[in-house]
Amino acid sequence: MSGEIINLRRVKKNIAREDAAKHAGENRIKFGLNKSEKKVAAFQKEHATKKLDGHKLEK
Repeated sequence: MSGEIINLRRVKKNIAREDAAKHAGENRIKFGLNKSEKKVAAFQKEHATKKLDGHKLEK
């Protein structure tokens, strides 16, 4: 049994860092839009809302 001695605290911290980095990467993909993309998305949403409101029938 001449296995390599490891520090469990260090291993746990490395695993936690890897998980955090993975989660951060997923969030960058999910929420990461630059300013121009946000502006275009807001314009498209506003345009769609106005178009939809224009087609509503009043009761």
